[in-house]
Amino acid sequence: MHLNYGMHKEKSDSFFESPALSFRSQEDLHSLFDLLLDTEAGFTLVVGAGVSLDAGLPSWGQLIANMVNSSQFEDRWREAAVLDDADLIRKAETVLQMILAKRASTRSQIVRDALYTDRGGNDRPITPGRLADAIARFFLMLKQMGKAVGLVTTNYDTVLETAINGYEIAKDPEGTGEGDTFIVSPHVLADSKAEDGDDDSWDPGSSVMHLHGLLPPGDEARGKLVLTESDFLSVGPRVKQFLLARMRKTVTIFIGVSLTDPNLVGPLWQRQEDDNDSGERTFVLSVCTSRNASAHNGIDPDTAEAYEIKKVEALARVLPVTPILLKSYGQQIQLMNELAYVLQLQQDEREEAYMDDDEPSTSERYGHRLTRVLEAAYTNINCSPDEDFPSGDHAKTLSDRLFAPLDEDQDGELAKLLKEARFELRDSHSLHERRIFREFHQAFEDERFGIFLWLRSRTNSGAFRADYSLRLVGTSVYQHRHEWSLDRTAPVRAGSRFPAARAEFNGTFALQDDEKDSDWQLWRSILAVPISCNITDIERGGETTSRLLADVPIGVITLNSRLLATRSVWQRDDPRSILSAMYAPTFDRLTALLHAVAIAAISSEQP
Repeated sequence: MHLNYGMHKEKSDSFFESPALSFRSQEDLHSLFDLLLDTEAGFTLVVGAGVSLDAGLPSWGQLIANMVNSSQFEDRWREAAVLDDADLIRKAETVLQMILAKRASTRSQIVRDALYTDRGGNDRPITPGRLADAIARFFLMLKQMGKAVGLVTTNYDTVLETAINGYEIAKDPEGTGEGDTFIVSPHVLADSKAEDGDDDSWDPGSSVMHLHGLLPPGDEARGKLVLTESDFLSVGPRVKQFLLARMRKTVTIFIGVSLTDPNLVGPLWQRQEDDNDSGERTFVLSVCTSRNASAHNGIDPDTAEAYEIKKVEALARVLPVTPILLKSYGQQIQLMNELAYVLQLQQDEREEAYMDDDEPSTSERYGHRLTRVLEAAYTNINCSPDEDFPSGDHAKTLSDRLFAPLDEDQDGELAKLLKEARFELRDSHSLHERRIFREFHQAFEDERFGIFLWLRSRTNSGAFRADYSLRLVGTSVYQHRHEWSLDRTAPVRAGSRFPAARAEFNGTFALQDDEKDSDWQLWRSILAVPISCNITDIERGGETTSRLLADVPIGVITLNSRLLATRSVWQRDDPRSILSAMYAPTFDRLTALLHAVAIAAISSEQP
């Protein structure tokens, strides 16, 4: 196993001082890329609950909590069940059996309701998040390069299949111009009695293997749903056997898993004992940031983060795995994109531009691309090399750019979209939605918004510690004349008090309320949307191209409202934002438009 953590300082103390996605900081990252470019290497991607969480589905713990809070669970036992701190697989067994003993439900129905039903009793839309999208592109690039690849998951849902099938891959070896659409389907692992599936029929290149069963929305369950202690005991040996075989013959990458699942850790122990394997072909992506570090529980954030790395070090000493350390879930998404991007460069016979070129102005490596894009963005908002945000007339210029989309008098694009969302409620087929419009339309008319633009901080050359934070560079609602008047920095951490920093950490948009502390508080809810682009986007005057592999995350744009957005109850004396009542397609258009507004604001070409 590799623990290339330096000679002078423990990795737990020095990791956050250097870039994470760097060959210099992590030699094992370079090893993973080398294996990827080896045409003889086959790959297995083992995907865990992190991908489902990124798609808005509940975690394992939340799934059990949803069962406890459902109407099927007896009220008398609910409080005790909530306080029960038993191991999750034992707690799942208890809760599931208590419901089955009193209700005319099946296991599948109980799990389906807990998995797909939201607090309002409606089915959650299954939309792949950015992590699933990144895995899909990596999978398809491996396929295009003719590499053997298998996609394996412990999740019940079909998020991965949906993400992959959102792309089309043309198979046209003859150059005839006739392409076929590539479709990937789910496959279920056989149980110990081989009753639920035929493993020999699994085609790794065209189906996703579900180790713990499959429960698609609105469809019957396939295979045995592995949730409880008895499930792990009965199905575990078959899962471990399957994974052990894949690890022995392919490069294996664990993504979005915590390695606490006995079905995942078991084959690693066996591989260590049987083969004394060094772990050079089994990688685990480890996000080493503590979600428990905050001021109110007395834990110093730096100590909490260092402890997370100590946990990974301990794991790597006893199991044959090579950890790739990351500072956020956003970096996990970016790493998947980088792996796909270097394959694209190999396809174009340019992989040396990534692997060998270390020249800042020409290299295609992540860190160099990020630096070039950030430098262009800061230059375009008139910041000198030693400035972090514009001031004076330059601040006014940026503020005007951000305000223009909200300007109703000038038919700003955001203003028109928000008005359209109100009209959708007015014209809805739903009596409930039309009632909301009748009772709250004046509040919607009076709602006021502000746009805030955050960019990744630039790390000065020679700085001791890599600056993984955001800088507030401008806003639509006011401008600052002096450099000290908007000195706002937000370190990218899970527990940050800034929604923008949390959105950057998670790598996905977030809508949240900021509960009113006083009558002076202006903003009540915030929609934060991460910004990713490449140098060409900034030079095009804001005309972005979607989902390019060369994109790098450069910051976050937020839309702030003076009304609450996520509170579950509509109240006449405290109305909710139109953001909380938007149809999903309109909301998706809103986040895309905010992203475009951000790119236009930092573009070289201005209207």
